Formats: sequence, structure tokens, C-alpha cells
Amino acid sequence: MSQCSTANSKLPATPGVPLFDPEQLLRDRDAAAALGVSRSQIWEWLRPGSDSYDPTFPKPVKLADRITRFVAGEIYAYRAKRIVLARGEVVQP
Repeated sequence: MSQCSTANSKLPATPGVPLFDPEQLLRDRDAAAALGVSRSQIWEWLRPGSDSYDPTFPKPVKLADRITRFVAGEIYAYRAKRIVLARGEVVQP
């Protein structure tokens, strides 16, 4: 019987198969880590009236009074769009 090795975790991704679940719900700290910013920056982007307000930033999902999550696919799509904009490339609608 063969044993699983940690080397298997380094196999190349299957083309066309995402490396993450796009519907996974992320905590604010995980969304911030994916974007390389602080948790407070995430909330500033969401707060109208803030100097940092970004109406294009993905809105969180409120699950309960004190439980708010972000949809992983939306966070990664936002990151990809920001990379394209930062490089001066054309953004497809």
C-alpha cells in the first residue's frame, strides 16, 4: 500500500480547474491577506464617505449579527481587476 507524500501537494494544477472554491466565504482577515492590505483597509473601502471608499469593492455577506464574510471568487476577481488597472491594461467589461 502506498503512502501519501507531501510531494503530491505540489503537483501542477489541472487546467481549467480553480485552485480555490469561488463560493468559499472568507473572514475579513483572509480577504485582507489575499489583497495584501490590512483588515481596516477592507472596511475603509466599504465605508461611503471614507477617503478610501471604493464602490467597486465586493460587498460582504452578513450571516449573523457578528458574522460577516466575503465571497472568495469576488475578492480574487477584484484583485485581478486591480492588477490590470495598475499595469495600465484595458479592462474588459
